[in-house]
Amino acid sequence: MKTKIRPRLHGDPGARSSRRGQSVHLPLRRLPPRRRPSRPAVTLSWKRHVPLISWAFSMRKYTGPRDQLDAAGSADTPTEELERLISSEYAFVRLAVAQNPKTPPGALDRILPAVLETYTDQQIAESIAKRADSPPALFQRLSTALLPHLHGGRDSRPAFGAAVALCSNPDAPFTAIAALLSPAASKPQFRKVVARESTRLDVLAILRTDVSSVVAARANATLLELAAGKVSP
Repeated sequence: MKTKIRPRLHGDPGARSSRRGQSVHLPLRRLPPRRRPSRPAVTLSWKRHVPLISWAFSMRKYTGPRDQLDAAGSADTPTEELERLISSEYAFVRLAVAQNPKTPPGALDRILPAVLETYTDQQIAESIAKRADSPPALFQRLSTALLPHLHGGRDSRPAFGAAVALCSNPDAPFTAIAALLSPAASKPQFRKVVARESTRLDVLAILRTDVSSVVAARANATLLELAAGKVSP
């Protein structure tokens, strides 16, 4: 006699056949409902994220170097965009950023290269030397970078002008200027130009006692012009 096996269907109370053909009914076991793992609630504040989203969409897309140059020299360019243009691969764009009076003083340190190798690098140094808002530490670093270019050669004309502008800047610390006025570091030609162009009394006080009589005479002449009111300090 063959044993009949009842098929077990979904929802069947779990009956199964025994070897003797008798049905054994098992109690129905209900499993607890599956629970999904709880996740921490994330609350997004539109007031907090809207400025970030607006800044991301307001970043200007440049089509070429000419577009970057126009933005770097414009007074309408936001300061955040000028700081972004400091990283431009074009040196003339970085020069325009250094010449823009809207560029934050703290960002100027990223523009000045450690070594003034190219003509544009020296022009960047000249622009920073003429600014009144350059940080004192940047003036000191600029003085160190200008020391190799005080001979006044054809390839160092912008650096030569930057050194003269630094010695004439009333906001530059004297410690940064004194290193350029040393006879061991500069030639009499450079110190003579500084004695003619600068109206700083501390600079002229040093140059009037210079080892070069030509430099000393030029410094004394500038001091007399200041005393007579012919030159404005």
